[in-house]
Amino acid sequence: LLSFKNEVKMVSTKVQIISLVQIISLGPKIYTRVAKSQWIKWYDQIIKELRKEKKLKNKAKKILIKKLTITLVFVDMKKGQMLNSQFRSKRVPTDVLSFSPTERESLGELVFCVPVIQRKAREHKISFRDEMLYLFIHGGLHLLSYDHELNDSEAQEMYRIQDKAYEHCLINH
Repeated sequence: LLSFKNEVKMVSTKVQIISLVQIISLGPKIYTRVAKSQWIKWYDQIIKELRKEKKLKNKAKKILIKKLTITLVFVDMKKGQMLNSQFRSKRVPTDVLSFSPTERESLGELVFCVPVIQRKAREHKISFRDEMLYLFIHGGLHLLSYDHELNDSEAQEMYRIQDKAYEHCLINH
């Protein structure tokens, strides 16, 4: 299991605990434009939607019985590239990385590369906020043991759940 939390604690410039979502911003220029209350609302909506799933993986079912803290980390392009290289052996930054929990009350950590997400939002012709929501769901599903890179059926299942949760959150925000 990989964890980014120890490194984050050493270099973090701002840490805020909000309900069950912990937000960590690395660097003064990293700003998500998503209100703290919105992250909590999304988290609750996603959990509610996932609990309706009949074909949810066993690990996900066990996890969703209780509310767990999720840590959101926001990084710049340089840090995003370094982490993607270190943990996935890819030389380019990615939009979101998922790290398994190291603490019992944690669902895990999602590391968002803000400049990549800004670019992708423009490419997809959607708002930054909607792109963040989509990636929040995507990363969360990885934390629940879904992996679209395993095979086609796993990818189809993950994207079906992801799209359903995304639509549910868009309708309710």
